Amino acid sequence: MDIFRGRSPVGVDPGKIPRLGSIPRYAKNKTKMYWIEVPGFNMLHAVNAWEEEDGEKIVIVASNVLSVEHALESMDLIHLSLEKVEIKVKEKKVFRQPVSIKSLDFGVINPAYIGKKNRYAYAAVTAPMPKIAGVVKLDLSLLEADNGNCTVASRLYG
Repeated sequence: MDIFRGRSPVGVDPGKIPRLGSIPRYAKNKTKMYWIEVPGFNMLHAVNAWEEEDGEKIVIVASNVLSVEHALESMDLIHLSLEKVEIKVKEKKVFRQPVSIKSLDFGVINPAYIGKKNRYAYAAVTAPMPKIAGVVKLDLSLLEADNGNCTVASRLYG
């Protein structure tokens, strides 16, 4: 009923820890699903996800709303971090790494690589949300060099 009173129909509960759910590829039903807590990861849009190490590692590239407490109040205060998230399946541990220092969202890849490891992604530079200030090309293989910035090309609008 909040929407009829001019309030947002969704909310943020700062007392809860964000989590990701995973179900094994060949599970027969949902009983094999498990949840992994990922503090501070408020995924908005996924770019891609794939398995590595014979399914022992799940990799997700997605945007993370860093200032989630402002998401419903004022969009211009939102900062999005495009991140690579690795889940070690057996240990149920998560490792996160930013892909760029820019505020990025709406990432896309070549559709032939959906669900497969991919090298390149393209994303919109948000400055501030919901304004799009440009586009970037990202080379995800540069993450392995641990330089913290995968941007190989950009076009910022005037």
